[in-house]
Amino acid sequence: MRTRGVVTRPAAIGLAVVAILVAGHPARAALMSPGFRAVAVAHAANPIDAVVVAPDGRLFAAIQTTAQTSGTTPGTTEIRVYSAYAASDGAIIDEGSVWATVDGVRATANEEGLLGLALAPDFAVSKLMYVYLTTTDETANQHIRVYRENAAGGGEYVGTVQTTLEPPTETGSRNGGALTFGVDDCLFVGVGDNNSRWNAQLLDGTN
Repeated sequence: MRTRGVVTRPAAIGLAVVAILVAGHPARAALMSPGFRAVAVAHAANPIDAVVVAPDGRLFAAIQTTAQTSGTTPGTTEIRVYSAYAASDGAIIDEGSVWATVDGVRATANEEGLLGLALAPDFAVSKLMYVYLTTTDETANQHIRVYRENAAGGGEYVGTVQTTLEPPTETGSRNGGALTFGVDDCLFVGVGDNNSRWNAQLLDGTN
């Protein structure tokens, strides 16, 4: 699905960000190619579900959830930022720091929580980050929120820019969450099909 500001992915990356290092080989090199190795450079205590890299080289990671939630009781999670990872060869893991705390998170199942991040195309100036999450703000809902980096280098909640992204039949699985900006500065959103491939088609109004 795509709208101006809002395409209609399954979930989690893991506990560590891994850098793929290629020495003098084409970008299509496979892991078994000479000079190609995977090195853990950034770590979080809870699952990392999405990462983005800022123009200044900092890496931001979406922590899917810090704890499972129950029913309509909201939970919290965080967006972490890493700077030292860029100079790491795996000998020292960058533990990063909390950039922003995300409230009102629904994480009752293993594919819910904070699922996507995207930096505004003009992030260097606007300092805006868009996040995709499942939330308890409404019954079984999926939202896109905006956070802005403040002068102290932390992220502050600005507002919710899109609601009711969930397909007609909502479940706790296959909630999507991929976010990316196109060359036209439109934000593309991977909503997912919530465990039924027909859901996404219904959301888009097709059969």
